[in-house]
Amino acid sequence: MRSLFSSFCAAALILALLAGGCATSSTIWPPETQADGSKPAGPCLLKRVRVGFNPIGVLVTPDDKFVYVANSIGNSVSKIATDSYSVVSTLQVNGNPAWLAMAEKRGWICVTSRSGRSLNLFDVSGNYLVHSIDLQYTPERVVIHPSENVAYVSSSETAYLTMVDLEKQKMLKHISTGSDCSGLALTQDGKFLYVCTEADRNNLLVVSTEEKIVVTRIKVGSIPVAVTMHPSGQYAYVANQASDDITVIHVPTHHPVLAVPIGKGPVDLAVTPSGKYLYVTCQMDNALVIMDTNTNEVVRRLPLEITPWGIAFSRDGKRAYVANYKDKTTVRTRMDIAGQQITLGTGTLHRVNNNNLLVIDTKQYH
Repeated sequence: MRSLFSSFCAAALILALLAGGCATSSTIWPPETQADGSKPAGPCLLKRVRVGFNPIGVLVTPDDKFVYVANSIGNSVSKIATDSYSVVSTLQVNGNPAWLAMAEKRGWICVTSRSGRSLNLFDVSGNYLVHSIDLQYTPERVVIHPSENVAYVSSSETAYLTMVDLEKQKMLKHISTGSDCSGLALTQDGKFLYVCTEADRNNLLVVSTEEKIVVTRIKVGSIPVAVTMHPSGQYAYVANQASDDITVIHVPTHHPVLAVPIGKGPVDLAVTPSGKYLYVTCQMDNALVIMDTNTNEVVRRLPLEITPWGIAFSRDGKRAYVANYKDKTTVRTRMDIAGQQITLGTGTLHRVNNNNLLVIDTKQYH
């Protein structure tokens, strides 16, 4: 009886440690090694980098030396060296930082702060705040015009997007969108801005950056939240969160080509630098999905035991960086302790471990 009681206490201690997030790390597909010790074919996890809590946006610098991660609950931005996959600096950002963009010629990263209602400009060499621009609303995404004179910032609570003068470091103009907006992407020549509007459910707005007005609307799937451009400049891809698909758009004509079923709850996407593959993070599936951009067919679906969000690539496309917004650990409800089978209950325990950047080897699909 005493042995059984001791075993039960040991089991209870294990569960308590797991519930507190101490005893184990969750697994992620694919395993880092196969049962025979060999490396798996296809994309595989290289490393988990500990960052701040609830990371969302991910940015890789053009020289490929650093990755920046916006930690929304951690109120910080982690700067990670790609030669060691370690955090080398932490930038403090008050008010839930979300998304980032790079002004390369100025040597800045621009970070949106949701509850701080601001756009924060950081010097990447000195790791200091250059200026915080008050936006007077909750910002979401940010993109930089090729001239680097203007930044465009979307909002989740206003019916316009904002132009920010980077030279004078102040708001320049509001462009009416008719509803709140999120995902943004500029055409290669900088003449048009694609804008995802969540409230306008099935429309992608096309804004003329010269006229500063909406010039057309493109029918896409339900609740578009993110958009990215193909390196050729010929196609754009829109993640439709509610209809679980990707809309492919022919950019020169602003015409939708087709919709590709992709997975549940797509929230972010990025094309490899070669242009051959599109990677999509699907939150409701806890998956990373790879689509061939030549055939527009899904070629791999990688189930993850995390809730992924932002994604970005290394310059050669052989590394993908994925923000681990939420994590979970599943614990068996029956364990063998000291040779005795003890039922610990029914159901599973979930452990929050939402502070990792995943480094994924993508050379098989780059």
